[in-house]
Amino acid sequence: LACKSFLKLIQTDPAWQALQHFRSCWQVMQIWSFFGGICAQSTEETSASAPEEVTPVVSDEALATPLWKIEADEKVRLAAETEIARKEFEAAQALKAEEEAKAKEAAEAAAKAAAKAKATAKPGAKKKLKAGTPVESKEEADLTKLNYDLEVKIISARGVRDADWALGAGQSDPYCVAEILGKPQQKITTEVINDQKDPVWNATGSLVAAQTDSIQFTVFDKDIGKEDDLLGKVSLPCSKCVPGGWSGEIKMKQTSDTAKAVNAFLKVKVTVLSSAVEGVEEAEAEPKAKAKAKGKAK
Repeated sequence: LACKSFLKLIQTDPAWQALQHFRSCWQVMQIWSFFGGICAQSTEETSASAPEEVTPVVSDEALATPLWKIEADEKVRLAAETEIARKEFEAAQALKAEEEAKAKEAAEAAAKAAAKAKATAKPGAKKKLKAGTPVESKEEADLTKLNYDLEVKIISARGVRDADWALGAGQSDPYCVAEILGKPQQKITTEVINDQKDPVWNATGSLVAAQTDSIQFTVFDKDIGKEDDLLGKVSLPCSKCVPGGWSGEIKMKQTSDTAKAVNAFLKVKVTVLSSAVEGVEEAEAEPKAKAKAKGKAK
């Protein structure tokens, strides 16, 4: 009981209460110090891992440069960069043009070499074809040099004018000439039929012609002591005759030497025997077929 009374007395003493308050504050400070150390360590680690911020240093000279000077220097720099880019572009274009010129020269040289090789190349073996068989491709033959061997038969004429009008001279003495226009070295001439307005010749000859040529038939009156009179003429395009031939009667032109019209006609037959071209040569028709065709013509 005495101790309890003593403790109550002490607890009511202000000094004791002050001591208890100091003790509580000391405990709080220790706890705060413990947690403060942990936070400080964490802050130091974070600061050590974070990069150090660099503060730009601006010189006094830069601060003293006026704005117009800065803008002028920037324009000069941009102009220099533009000039460099322009020179690089021009150099690239020049290199491209040089490469194209070299490629063009190489192509021209190759074309010349190919043309020279083609000109000096020996003609290949000729290919045999049947008469009238078309060439399959221009690679096999040059169609512009295709020539046909033609058998031309001048059968007859009718209605020719009387050029021997003198008393006792009788009628015209006609004969016919067939030739390739522009190739006078090739010519077929019939015999002269005396005193006949409707002569029959049945004359046969051979001509060599291209598809673009024409056969001209001219009928004359044979005269002695002067130039022969023209009784009529007509042209037959070879394109109508190849490859299957042609037969029929043609009306002649220039049949009169006066204003009076004269209707005169010429009967002919054209047969294609064979044709030949550089690189391609058509064989003659089969002997039996050819003999049969001649028999029909007769």
